[in-house]
Amino acid sequence: MPSQNMPKTNSKKPEAIWEGKPWLQWVLLILPLLLVYGQTLSFEFTNWDDDEYVTRNPLIQTLNLASIWKLFSEFYYLMYIPLTLLTYAVEYHLSGENPLIFHATNVVLHLFNTLLVFVFIQQWVKEKWPALLGGLLFGLHPLRVESVAWVSERKDVLFVFFLLIALISWVRWRQENKNIYYLFALLAFVLSALSKATAVLLVPFMILLDFWLITGNWKIKWMEKIPFVLIALGTGFVQIKGIQGAVESQADATGYSGLENILILCYSYVFYLLKFIFPWPLSAYYPLPDKIKEGLHWGYYISPLICVGLVWGSWKLYKLRQWNWLYALLWFTIGVFLFLKLRPGGFFIAGDRYTYAASIGVSLALALILQKAEIQWKQKASQILIFVLIGFTLLSWRQTGIWKNSITLFKDVIRQNPEFYMAYVNLGTAYEQKKQYDESINAYRQAIQLKPNYDQPWYNIGNVFLAMDKVQESIEPFRNSVLVNPSFTKAWNNYGSAWFKLGKYDSAIYCYRKALALEPGYPSALSNLGQAFLKAGQGDSASYWLGKALEADPNNGLLKIQLGESAEINGNMALAEQLYAAVIASGNSFPEAYMSLAGLYVKQGKTEEALRWCDKTLEQFPNYNPACFNKGVLLYQSGKQDQALPLFREAARLGHPQAQALLQQGVVK
Repeated sequence: MPSQNMPKTNSKKPEAIWEGKPWLQWVLLILPLLLVYGQTLSFEFTNWDDDEYVTRNPLIQTLNLASIWKLFSEFYYLMYIPLTLLTYAVEYHLSGENPLIFHATNVVLHLFNTLLVFVFIQQWVKEKWPALLGGLLFGLHPLRVESVAWVSERKDVLFVFFLLIALISWVRWRQENKNIYYLFALLAFVLSALSKATAVLLVPFMILLDFWLITGNWKIKWMEKIPFVLIALGTGFVQIKGIQGAVESQADATGYSGLENILILCYSYVFYLLKFIFPWPLSAYYPLPDKIKEGLHWGYYISPLICVGLVWGSWKLYKLRQWNWLYALLWFTIGVFLFLKLRPGGFFIAGDRYTYAASIGVSLALALILQKAEIQWKQKASQILIFVLIGFTLLSWRQTGIWKNSITLFKDVIRQNPEFYMAYVNLGTAYEQKKQYDESINAYRQAIQLKPNYDQPWYNIGNVFLAMDKVQESIEPFRNSVLVNPSFTKAWNNYGSAWFKLGKYDSAIYCYRKALALEPGYPSALSNLGQAFLKAGQGDSASYWLGKALEADPNNGLLKIQLGESAEINGNMALAEQLYAAVIASGNSFPEAYMSLAGLYVKQGKTEEALRWCDKTLEQFPNYNPACFNKGVLLYQSGKQDQALPLFREAARLGHPQAQALLQQGVVK
């Protein structure tokens, strides 16, 4: 039966300002949020996880029953978040890689969450103003920005959306004893857990509400919570299974002692509390100090004393029966507990996004305190809170702006943490993606100055030089990358590619072999090694390694063409012809296959057959300049200069370098 301490569903007559204006409360909730977060609709993806979750995520690029089953049957980056990935897949299906719809979904979910917090508060607080201010505190707090403006944090706004529905439905069930609400709560909890495992917070939140507002005593009705507990245990088991390997591998990553890790734990908790009360300055990264370069500053050493003070203060609140203040602190503590630095590892000590669910109870407590306050004090407190919310709106608007793109994001991180080398790496990557190569190299070099033994920026500089077609300049960065980390497979592979482009095939072969020694099935290194042997004229070795690459990727038409070229070197013309024909028959758009077949017929003295395949190439690929040029050469050699010259001119127009050289030398007019 519903508790007698539960609020009645019939509310008092609303304050005069709301009379006849039921829409006003929704307008006041929604407009400030649109003002703050509407700007995200013009934002780009960032290179911080958005590439992994969206732009380079193969799991979301198809939408059918098989792909959906795959989402629900696998971990993704150590997390079980199938419903979150499904929302990405739907958006990708509708708009591809257009970031607008992804940002819009986050904004809409946050709007709904703010409205749901308001509804949740109104289950206990019947006065509109306190409930409205509590909802706005949740929605406009600057700590919300990271969860909304960052596409990769869809899992936050999505799991809390269902968690709030579960809480509201459960409370409604306790009020009205209608089993349909209990079933809604269970279903919403399952959906929340499928969005992010942090949904397990629902169970301690329900227990806290029992103590706080439902029973008003220490008696908890455990039987009604058993299904929720079982769902939470299952969710926790699945998530632990997903991360256990990573936790073990990071166990001693920071180099801090056990005592120092306790200091970090306490500091992390105090940090969250202080940022909630004074949300300035905020950053996307709050780096953990480097053990060797910096060590822990004085704030870490006094944080245990602050935690002891908070325990003492909680006891005093209990003795004074200041339940709303006490339970607000307990809710917040439960909400951030899972994200405290309980184990060493990682680059950061906290994240704004981890306060999303933790802030719900604080908003509820604030509304309860305002409702119970004396009229005169209530008016003053409400006025103060309105000014605070205006300040929060401005801070949130400013903080949202730094998420416009990767460059604005990591420039802000560097402004606040100029010694944080990873921020320079991400900034360099952002410049590289926009082809601002000089700025990219400068950012990577700054990262190297801060951490000389870090392999990634050296590797990235090498890639930038390759992109700039400065192949010789790429050699030193790649060499430094593998010197710093001899186990860096990708660096060895790209180091080999640099030598390959310089025509140093022996050096390229050495590097590709090093990559394959580290990762024997590495597809790129397999095909690259085959190509290097092909260019070196070693047909047998080329055939072997290209065959290995083709085993790993049997539908790769380009590999089949290269394998055909190696067969030509070995004198096996029939196999080469078979491979080229197979690529053409598969329907893959490889004009190289047509031209390789034409070239094979030239070697066999079948000029007419070669010309026929040049014509077929131009029918399928009219702007493919090698076909135009090679047909001209065949005609010229056959004594048909008048037919060849127009083809040379057309090839030159299409950008063929040899045809352009003939024009410049006056051979072709």
